Amino acid sequence: MNVYDLFGKNKLLAQKVYSKPYTLIDITQITDEQMRMYNWFTLAGLSMKHARRIDHLLEKGDVIECITELRDAGEIKYITQTFNYLMKAGYIETPDYLLQTFKRGLAEKGEDIMTAEEHLINRGIERGIERGIERGIEREKKNSQAREERTLKQTALNFLKLGLAAKQVSEATNIPLDDVVALRNQEFN
Repeated sequence: MNVYDLFGKNKLLAQKVYSKPYTLIDITQITDEQMRMYNWFTLAGLSMKHARRIDHLLEKGDVIECITELRDAGEIKYITQTFNYLMKAGYIETPDYLLQTFKRGLAEKGEDIMTAEEHLINRGIERGIERGIERGIEREKKNSQAREERTLKQTALNFLKLGLAAKQVSEATNIPLDDVVALRNQEFN
């Protein structure tokens, strides 16, 4: 059995398609002017090409024109999907600028982009939750360390009350000898 057998009655078609080399498209090699020739491709192509430099893409003004043309063609879902792609894949220094650019392109259809605005809000909430969790973990680590230190000091103090020498207490608790001596002097003087 070979891999083409997996295609069943389309085995010959699979052999024809997959046995020939085909050219991949390097979107970075297509000029923005060439992309503008194909309205449907323009928004997606420019978005993919400039996903890591979205602020640069938005400065060109092509995006608003393209969004307006797609809006007039009734392609709100396509526009929203492109916006969501940029929010997830791109590096955006000013996400509000991206949202405002898309809203300008949509003009009277502004409420249709609300899902994208909600995406921005949710992204902020997620980041806030992540930061809160990180801070909570850090705080708990500090609190846990403080509890351990208090427990260790109390243990050392109990050993001292039982009459153990400061050196023995230091070895048993791993508290530096100077700290055990200071604890003894503080408690018993």
